[in-house]
Amino acid sequence: MIKKIQIWHAVLILYFIVLLLRFNELVSTIELIFVIFQLLISHLDNIANIFSTNVVDQLSSFAIFLGGIIFVISFRKKIDWLRKKCSLTLFTSNILMFIFLFAPILAPYSDNLQFNLPTAKRLAPLSGRYLVKIIDERSTESSKSQYQKVEETLFRENVTPDYYLLETPISNQSSIGSVSTSVIFLLGTDEYGRDILSRIIYATRYSLLIGVIAIFITGFIGITLGFISGYFGKYVDILLNRIAEMFLAVPFIFLVILCVAFLGDSLLTVIIVLGVAGWMSLFKIVRSEVLKLKTRDHIVTSQMIGMTLSNQLVKEFLPLLLPSVLTNLIFQFAYIIIAESSLSFLGITGNYSHSSLGGMIQQGFLNLNEAWWIILFPTLIITLIFYTVYNYANKLRNIGTNQISFTTN
Repeated sequence: MIKKIQIWHAVLILYFIVLLLRFNELVSTIELIFVIFQLLISHLDNIANIFSTNVVDQLSSFAIFLGGIIFVISFRKKIDWLRKKCSLTLFTSNILMFIFLFAPILAPYSDNLQFNLPTAKRLAPLSGRYLVKIIDERSTESSKSQYQKVEETLFRENVTPDYYLLETPISNQSSIGSVSTSVIFLLGTDEYGRDILSRIIYATRYSLLIGVIAIFITGFIGITLGFISGYFGKYVDILLNRIAEMFLAVPFIFLVILCVAFLGDSLLTVIIVLGVAGWMSLFKIVRSEVLKLKTRDHIVTSQMIGMTLSNQLVKEFLPLLLPSVLTNLIFQFAYIIIAESSLSFLGITGNYSHSSLGGMIQQGFLNLNEAWWIILFPTLIITLIFYTVYNYANKLRNIGTNQISFTTN
């Protein structure tokens, strides 16, 4: 039965799990869309105040969520990839994709939400508590607009501090507040009373985002310089080779730390540094392949008919370079994730507005004796990412080897 599960089956299973566990979140998002639509009609001048970062993130994730369901159901029989058997690697990659795309929907709370420490500090996995909302007598619920009520439901960690955790339900609700349904912290809490599950979801999303953007920078620099070096040769080849060897002489992580120390530790700086610091191996691969390919008949013919250099790269070289380039970039993606986690573990990337996997591991290392779960789960996520990427790279390398041997024959 498991062997017959296709990719679109696995995707719909994940969608069903999200719908089952986060149904209230989705309903609140629909209500938020309806209220925003009403406000846009009646108060168009307040549009800048309505669309905050949290609201845009929530609405975009919800739109992609609905669009994904429609796409998979509509094209499951038309796209061959969706009908492939779903291996463990493909299933884990789908999970990572869901975290990347739907983090605001999947996360129960904000990653920076700190509950009251006496009750929420270092709760073990599967710990249960009661979430209580304290109502201020000077500001009743009726005085709030419908938008404020919906916004508090979705973003209570950023809008109001009136939410607390209690070990036992309140007997007299009218005098203190209203008790919501009991909550369970599936992965426990850290020493600051923050939900580890929410922090891991956002940390994974940001690590994947950094890896994706950085890998585009690495690919652009490595492919461009490798093509120029292999195509023109002579002095250009010698110069670029010496520059690449100079960068290769310094270990990747030390090179990144050195650049971040000089340029600053902002998120944009870290992404650019991680992207620029890893182009050398791709440069070597592209250069060696271009040296072999530029003497082939179809390449020489394209030169003789006057095809521009950029067209030659895109139309003639890249289709043949693609397997080896993608394999290298996938491996580089894993190294970038490890490097980013190492930087955050060392405390170098200190300007993040969200949690990071390396920072969570560093915090768990300091609390290992009291709360082992703080360090365990982010470590498992990094291992899962590395396992998935490594398997993809190996499969792609085998495909590329077969294509190259077929082309040669």
